[in-house]
Amino acid sequence: MRSISIVIIALILAAISMSFFMLNDQVVPLDLYFDAFPEARLPIVILSAFVIGVVVGCMATLGLVLSHKREIRRLRKIQKETEEELTNLRNLPLKDDGIGSGLADYS
Repeated sequence: MRSISIVIIALILAAISMSFFMLNDQVVPLDLYFDAFPEARLPIVILSAFVIGVVVGCMATLGLVLSHKREIRRLRKIQKETEEELTNLRNLPLKDDGIGSGLADYS
């Protein structure tokens, strides 16, 4: 159900974006640091800025995501070792070393 609602929302946003681009189909000058475009279409400029922002945002979070994955892998390894140790301790036989055997003698 959640994936269907995400697809519906994406289609609605795409339709709104297309109508916005069709209403604002103008030619604007675009001056960049390294080049100038005297006639650039406004929808292309807006879409390009959005795509560049998404790419830069993904690259900025990539390091954080990779460090979290590395931390998860490390913690899973520790968890596995701890579970193995606990299983080994549970499987040890109980020893009677005579500690509780003398309690009845004191009464």
